[in-house]
Amino acid sequence: MKKILLCLMIFFPLSVFASTYDDMANELLKKIPAKDKTKVLAVMPFTSDKKFASDAVIAAEEMTKALINAGAAVSERSQIDKLVKEQELQQVGVLTNEDAGEIGQGLGAKYVILGSLSEINRYGEEGNIGLKINVKLVVSSNYKVLAAASGEALAGDASSRYRRKAPKKAAEYPQFLEVFAGANLFKYTGDYDGTDVEYDSTAGFSAGARYIHESKGFFTSGWEFVYSTRDYDKTITKFDSYKVSWVPMIRIPLWEYMPALPDYTSIHLGYSIGLGINNVTYTAGTVEEDSSGVGICTSAIAGLRLGFSDTVSFFGEFRYAPSFFNNYYRSHKTPGDNIAVSEEETGPSVYFGISLTP
Repeated sequence: MKKILLCLMIFFPLSVFASTYDDMANELLKKIPAKDKTKVLAVMPFTSDKKFASDAVIAAEEMTKALINAGAAVSERSQIDKLVKEQELQQVGVLTNEDAGEIGQGLGAKYVILGSLSEINRYGEEGNIGLKINVKLVVSSNYKVLAAASGEALAGDASSRYRRKAPKKAAEYPQFLEVFAGANLFKYTGDYDGTDVEYDSTAGFSAGARYIHESKGFFTSGWEFVYSTRDYDKTITKFDSYKVSWVPMIRIPLWEYMPALPDYTSIHLGYSIGLGINNVTYTAGTVEEDSSGVGICTSAIAGLRLGFSDTVSFFGEFRYAPSFFNNYYRSHKTPGDNIAVSEEETGPSVYFGISLTP
């Protein structure tokens, strides 16, 4: 499963991964006084354990890019590396504020940025979970620390190495605007003034949209609209329904328990309950009759959401409409009379959709 997810992430556009370096760069730059906004910065080589040496190089490069994108003037990497080598500081392994400040003065940089990487440790978890990145802004002339920031990068971010935002808390979810479509297999039962009518399970099509509220905790809810259409036997030409329902859910954040998974990858369980309107067209020979009804509709829900970024995720969902609380009541017109009809639809549905976070 993890291999499949990693392959998907590799071929998915890298732009969907938000950069924690942008967040850290903005956090540092906002502490620089307005009169020094145009002054040159120098990003020192990041320090780390030997096994993360290559990752430290990547982190320093990404930090430099983020500062440039934020509008800062940054010293050339080659000039920085040259001074570090000349002073034989690369052999020390850890740059002090004083060492970095002196290099900054030699480059004509008003400020220097130091960074370090360390392995993430979580209780009950082992292996390559990810890295913690710490950065600080130091004044070159007096070695004073002006600001500090940090971020995390999980090892599962194979296609965008160490560029991920710090993980969300398990109890926090944003708003979701979701659109979905799928197939259903409903069985029809009707009571026509004491006469039972039943049609075998028939395949149909459904589509809808859902708005899920922002929430804290595993419980959340929202509202949805679903349109469904299907044909039953040869007597009912078309059966359309329009439903507006309230959808309470429990969502389990899998990405918190399996770090290789992207954010918002989760299981959701819930149900929908609301009001529905059905439009039924009957055909008997050359006679075609239309009627409409209103009723209560509900279904149990179980689904899996696969997150790809802070703004986009995909989901699959299974539903089942039970035989209770899926009743419609209408007045069916016949050539000489009106017949009171009580009817219900039961059966499974499978939906696939996309979630967008504002």
